[in-house]
Amino acid sequence: MFRFLFNRRGRWLEEGLSPKQAEVLRGLPEVQRLSEDQFKLLCGKTRVMLEEKTFEACGGIALTEQMKLVIAGYAALMLLGEASDYFPALTSILVYPKPYIAPVEDYDEAGIVTTGHERRFGESWEFGSLVLAWNEIERHLQTGSEDNLVIHEFAHQLDDELGISLETERVLNGNSETEWAVVMARKFEAFSRNPRRLPSVDPYGAEDLHEFFAVLSELYFTRPEALRQDSEQLYKVMAHIYNPTP
Repeated sequence: MFRFLFNRRGRWLEEGLSPKQAEVLRGLPEVQRLSEDQFKLLCGKTRVMLEEKTFEACGGIALTEQMKLVIAGYAALMLLGEASDYFPALTSILVYPKPYIAPVEDYDEAGIVTTGHERRFGESWEFGSLVLAWNEIERHLQTGSEDNLVIHEFAHQLDDELGISLETERVLNGNSETEWAVVMARKFEAFSRNPRRLPSVDPYGAEDLHEFFAVLSELYFTRPEALRQDSEQLYKVMAHIYNPTP
């Protein structure tokens, strides 16, 4: 089975995308800085994502091939340095036309559960699925901002796979001295006290370690020079995780 999967992936990587599909990827703001060899690899990895993941239309959206290409292309961009084997825990990508309403549960210190609903742009589940609101993706394509929903949610998938936040948490608890995690822990502690210490990083990253890694991933791929200016150490940690320099 694994040989069969490997052979199929090899064929898809070699075949890549059609010229029309490749032009869609060339229009992504983050792709402009890639070399021709990197772009060819991106096309191949995008093809694998398209073939192996299921895209589901939700909330009445007319899910087009171009939408799938954009989502798969951004996910593949994160894989140019082999950070993940195509997000193995992920099977389905659910796409809504706009932010959706999700049920939430809050627990207080006494263990009392409060239920409610929350408006969300996207979310990543540890096993199986990832959810995205297309209008937020479209906004990024139009403005070229550092807010990239696809990269943000796929970063959560990578975090679950590699245990990045978990290892950083171990440092905070005094149970690890892993070098890159020590940097993440120190920077997160300072950032959560005062987000202005990293002016280019979305303050939402102060929520917890998972969101910190996700917003750093967004910035690393959209405005790497800004992240490097804010913190050379954090930039090197992200380069260590993702491998290529954007």
